[in-house]
Amino acid sequence: MGEEHGSARPSGSLLRRTAATTVTAALAVVVSLTALPSASAADHDAVRRVSSEADGTQLATASLTASVSADGRYAAYGAKGPRDGCPLPVSTCLFVKDLRTAAVRRVGTARDGTPGDADSSLVRLSDDGRRVVFNSRSANLTPESPAGDQWHPYVRDLRTGRIEAFGSAVRTASAADGTARHVVLQEPDVLVLRDLRTGRQRAIAPWTADATLGAVARHGSEVVFASSEPDLVPGDTNGVSDVFLVHT
Repeated sequence: MGEEHGSARPSGSLLRRTAATTVTAALAVVVSLTALPSASAADHDAVRRVSSEADGTQLATASLTASVSADGRYAAYGAKGPRDGCPLPVSTCLFVKDLRTAAVRRVGTARDGTPGDADSSLVRLSDDGRRVVFNSRSANLTPESPAGDQWHPYVRDLRTGRIEAFGSAVRTASAADGTARHVVLQEPDVLVLRDLRTGRQRAIAPWTADATLGAVARHGSEVVFASSEPDLVPGDTNGVSDVFLVHT
């Protein structure tokens, strides 16, 4: 009996090692729990409102359609007027916000700062946050701006303040690559990809196709679009819209 009792009892060194291990594990749990943020703090850090005034004041009108730079510092968005820099109560104005400094700039203005006199719609903010491609019905943005409440595509350089109209009247841009140089334009009978630096363009899809935000690969090398046309590829007999990719 004595031998059996003695063999079942752990040694003192084993007890010390077990106790030390238990204390170490307990401390590790306490440290890890202490390091975890609360749910409310994590949620607060994960979500922030972009469409606000520079001082953080929330807008009284709706905001919609956004695009963000590659590094997440700049965000472009549309907001209904009236608000600071957008006096028309029925128009949508475009803004770019620097999320580091909270500075807000209006996009749809003439070179001298005159606000556009009608709606604008966002296409894309470039990856570097410098250029914005958009459409506008304003007649006072550039000398080329069409009169008569007609949509027209533009590109704005936020660093230089330069604004350029491109394409022709009653045309709209629907997508652009990350450089804001290669833009999809909706022509009356075809979708074209236009190089804003050279002015060259090529047909990429039927006019019924739909190419939207994010449809153009960097440098315009590929474009994806949706179309229900049955003759774009062989054997398309499903009778519904499909997504296609074209190499340019």
